[in-house]
Amino acid sequence: MTPENKINALLFLVMTFFQKQKYNTPVEAIILCFAIAFFSANCNRSENRQQEQQKSEKELGDFLYLTRSEDSLQLMLKQFIDEKNDFAAMLCYKRLGLFFRENSRFTEAIHNHREGLTLALKLKDTIEITQAHNNLGTDFRRIGAQEKASEHHYKALEYAEAYSQVNVPGHGMKNRVVALNGIGNINLSLGYLDEAEKYFRAALEDEIKLNSFVGQAINYANLGAIFEKRQQWDSAYIYYSRSLEQNRMAESDMGIGLCLIYIGQLHEKKNNYQQAKIEYERAYNLMNKISDKWHWLEACISIARINLLENNISEFDHYIRLAEKTANQIESPEHLAGIYLLKHEYDTKRADYRQALLHYKLFSKMQDSVYGIQKTNRLMDVRVNYEQNKIAVRLESIEAENRARQEEKQLILYISWVALLVGLIMTALLFYAYRQRSRSNEILKQLDAVRSNFYTNITHEFKTPLAVIQGFNNILQEKTNLSEKEKTTYRNAINRQCDNLLNLVNQLLDISKLKSGKDNPKWKRGNIIAYLRMTAESFNLFAQKNGVDLVFYSDLASQEMDFIPFYIDKIVSNIISNAIKHTEIGDRINFIVMKGKRPDTITIRISDTGEGICKEDLKRIFELFYQGKNAQNTSGTGIGLSFTQMMVKKMKGEITVESELGKGTAFTITLPVKNKYLENIEPLKEQIETSPLAAKQLSNSFVEEMPETEKSDEKENSSNPIVLVVEDNKDISMYIKSLLSEKYKVILAKNGQEGLETAEIHIPDLVITDVMMPVKSGTQFCREMKQHIMLNHIPVIMLTAKSNDEDRIEGLQCGADAFIKKPFHPEELLARIHNMLDGQKKLIEKYKKTLENNILSINKTNNDANLKYLQTITDIIHTEIQNPALSSAFIAERMAVSMSQLNRKLNAITGQSTISYILKIKLGKAKKMLQDTSVSINEVADACGFYDANYFTRVFKKEFGIAPSQYRKIPK
Repeated sequence: MTPENKINALLFLVMTFFQKQKYNTPVEAIILCFAIAFFSANCNRSENRQQEQQKSEKELGDFLYLTRSEDSLQLMLKQFIDEKNDFAAMLCYKRLGLFFRENSRFTEAIHNHREGLTLALKLKDTIEITQAHNNLGTDFRRIGAQEKASEHHYKALEYAEAYSQVNVPGHGMKNRVVALNGIGNINLSLGYLDEAEKYFRAALEDEIKLNSFVGQAINYANLGAIFEKRQQWDSAYIYYSRSLEQNRMAESDMGIGLCLIYIGQLHEKKNNYQQAKIEYERAYNLMNKISDKWHWLEACISIARINLLENNISEFDHYIRLAEKTANQIESPEHLAGIYLLKHEYDTKRADYRQALLHYKLFSKMQDSVYGIQKTNRLMDVRVNYEQNKIAVRLESIEAENRARQEEKQLILYISWVALLVGLIMTALLFYAYRQRSRSNEILKQLDAVRSNFYTNITHEFKTPLAVIQGFNNILQEKTNLSEKEKTTYRNAINRQCDNLLNLVNQLLDISKLKSGKDNPKWKRGNIIAYLRMTAESFNLFAQKNGVDLVFYSDLASQEMDFIPFYIDKIVSNIISNAIKHTEIGDRINFIVMKGKRPDTITIRISDTGEGICKEDLKRIFELFYQGKNAQNTSGTGIGLSFTQMMVKKMKGEITVESELGKGTAFTITLPVKNKYLENIEPLKEQIETSPLAAKQLSNSFVEEMPETEKSDEKENSSNPIVLVVEDNKDISMYIKSLLSEKYKVILAKNGQEGLETAEIHIPDLVITDVMMPVKSGTQFCREMKQHIMLNHIPVIMLTAKSNDEDRIEGLQCGADAFIKKPFHPEELLARIHNMLDGQKKLIEKYKKTLENNILSINKTNNDANLKYLQTITDIIHTEIQNPALSSAFIAERMAVSMSQLNRKLNAITGQSTISYILKIKLGKAKKMLQDTSVSINEVADACGFYDANYFTRVFKKEFGIAPSQYRKIPK
């Protein structure tokens, strides 16, 4: 009998004896004592066996970790499988996977780690399951399969947080750190820097708790890499320095050397070559002592590069030869590619173009080798996917068997409960039918009374505006001696009453739809705090105009909620409008949002310091057409609050009112955060398909073969259009970002001045700006943008709580392309963005046609500032067409902008990168020169800046679909 069965038997025996509450015979007492003694002895032996087993398992794991022979590991694995020792086999699979990964045999590594995961799931060993997922995530990251890697690291994080004590230093926390680090590296490689930073910081926090110097060093270095990618050099330097400190505490020469190289690269980017050289030499001397020549090469190549930049040719020659020799010995194509590229630059500097071409070809060969390895890894990923699907099917079958056993145990219990439930339902239905029949007569009587009151009230409400309209109309017809001022006054009064009458009809129609269920409200899910803040902001001007201070406050930064935007607008509008009408000048209205008293609810409280409501009126305030008898301000119809209550109830909420005469009134609305009865609630962030801008479709056809060395400026961090949001309210800017982040890359600025500086750096595709902001207003920001040569092509959307014609005209005069009133609906904003970016695409097509019709010269009489800017760039290219230094960096320097700024400006107006545009101009000139048969093809190539005739032939044929020699033969 197993220890578990013995324990269960003993518990059953003890329960039986205690239920009797006494022993019938002395024998029973003796049996009980014997059972307790037996249980205690077995428990002690079981504990001792468990401790021994844990010790042996640890020893086995340590032994496997120290085993470095593949044959030994395979033999042990076969033995464990034959013995059906699943735990030992699982550890062996894990060690084999690590061995294969260390030796870059990723297919075998993934296979073994998956087999280990299968056994861990079978044994329900959550620590080993977590480690297996982390190992698989690392395997997939090494072959560039980021999606698969992400799945496994997230699964590891899920297991670590669900089944381990992640807040206590130990296996659970370490497994969580590994998962966080893996997810951070995936985001870093994909360019999601904010997400990567979040995960690296979480991993660093746990490494500090674990007191792991190496772990802290790795995460500090990762954070430094993020800041370096953001070009925040000072922050990057701080984190690299912290990593260096931790590596020194861990006595890791490798880590210290790498940190010194990172710091040196920062100095190099700041053109501080002397300091960079010092750091590189320190790293070189330190890493020269270790056997890892792969990382040592980084220091050696860095020293060679810095000597080349300082024109220390002898030093450069020494280190580059040493690096080339070592890279050939360890067969590293990545390092050889960098070495040949440096040699190419050196040859170019000394005008040895033959040798420069030779080294460039060697560089291209090494690059092709690296790409070949990446293609092999991608092929391996496809094969691994096939194996993963087979394993997934096997795991599903195991889980299905477990579920079937569980369902079988619960089936009888479910049947019993169903029978009982059916009986209760039948009883309840019979009771309900009896109660309904007794109430029906009373309801019919009440219905007649309600109808009568309704028609009486509605007749009264229609009489007032109709009487005014009829009276003023009679005066205008009968009195012929009225002045123009009097006529205008009477007509305005008639218009106001017509508006009141129309508003009354619309409210009645809305109530009718609401009661009949025909209004078909659109439920949305989104950040209700940001939405309410915008709604309050739209009432600020109205409140200020009436001399009332409207204050919005929320103790929640954000809250995702299911709600109907139209209802929320109407509810808040009715209550705040009433509060403003019944509040004296200089008084205050508080608009407060907080957590509800019940779980998963929020509370909206709107209170004023106005005249208040008497107790008699308070009881009937939500009745249709009811107006308080004691109210000082009697304007209105008595429909608004009744309509408000209906809308609140439609969203499964409650509304209450508190008031005291002379002290003010407070309305409290409680709404559920989630509506579990609804299905397929649309997110507030609408999925509007936007076709990518032509500006993003870079002409990369020829970039692969361009002899220039700079390519980094051709690559954008994201293919999505960039949208700059300029808004001083942090909540609203984050709300807009949440709406746009799926389709667009969003950057934020707090005011017009910061927005202008940010726009100059990033050259966004579209700008969304508030009108009223500190430092520099939205209109001033828009005006300066439209006067800026680098920014004048960017469309601008203005958001404002102002909505009168003068404000809209002022916005349009300063160059705004669209005007949206707050609070805006997400559908309107997203549709406007889509249409404007689509318009930009058409603008690009216009410039493209201009270029295609006249590639060599743009009409200088044209008043288009963008075309003139393009003409300037074209003139520079024509002037310097035979200059070997002609490149995007050369053009950017002549135009006094950065390469990325120039690239984005050209993309925005031509749909082409700088390199592609230069090539297009060169080929256009070559095409024209080929018409003159007296000039050889080689001379045409030289005249147009192509120093390799074969390369010229290839790019010409790729552009025009025909070789230069064949083109020359075509009759003109």
